[in-house]
Amino acid sequence: MYICYVYSHTLPLFIDTTSAPTPSTTGGGQTGLHSHLSSLSRFFLLEHGDFFIQFMDTAEEELRREVKDIPISRVKALLTMAVQSSTLATDPHREELTCSLASHNLIQHLHLIQMAGESSVGNNTGKLCVYM
Repeated sequence: MYICYVYSHTLPLFIDTTSAPTPSTTGGGQTGLHSHLSSLSRFFLLEHGDFFIQFMDTAEEELRREVKDIPISRVKALLTMAVQSSTLATDPHREELTCSLASHNLIQHLHLIQMAGESSVGNNTGKLCVYM
């Protein structure tokens, strides 16, 4: 009984929350969760990958530097410029896209993952660990 009561009262709230217009929605007919998921599809699954190619081309010189020497504000500005001049310029959530820099490079990151995998094999705890 209690589960049915909670379900019947929370489901409408969930539907209202996920379908409510978001402040950054400026058109296109999509609202709430569906709008955010559509944007994620376009940006991270590279449905419209032209912004990423342009960003990598324009930021190449900056990204070749040591992390401590890279001005993050410049990289963010280049990302914004790449999005604004791409097919995603009208995406309602384009202002929410940002970037950050890791403290180590790709090779170091892969090495850390490998070391973590080797150390978890020996202790046999039965836990799955993901290091990022």
